[in-house]
Amino acid sequence: MPFILTRESILSAEDLKPFPVDVPEWGKDAQVLVRRLDGSGRKALMNAISGLKEDTEIQRAVAVHCIVNQDGSRVFTDTDADLLAKKAGNVIARIADAAFDLNRIGKTAVENIEKN
Repeated sequence: MPFILTRESILSAEDLKPFPVDVPEWGKDAQVLVRRLDGSGRKALMNAISGLKEDTEIQRAVAVHCIVNQDGSRVFTDTDADLLAKKAGNVIARIADAAFDLNRIGKTAVENIEKN
């Protein structure tokens, strides 16, 4: 029989652990941590990408919102997306893809935002 969760067990579950993404282009054995977004973080990300048209802009915004330090705090601020434009596009795309996968944000969700 399955274990049915209670309110308390759901609210106390550690479900926001970050996920490491390899970035060997930035150093030997280098990784960044990509965070799982909570409800407010997901809303902030969706708002940030809502007016963006190009895939590279969206990828940079996702990286800015999802790369975190070991303590879970964001590495970048919202205004740092332009700085990431100077980094390798394939690396930013890899990080964004990991964030999309980890947070179950699919292409359809992004397309719907772009339409509005």
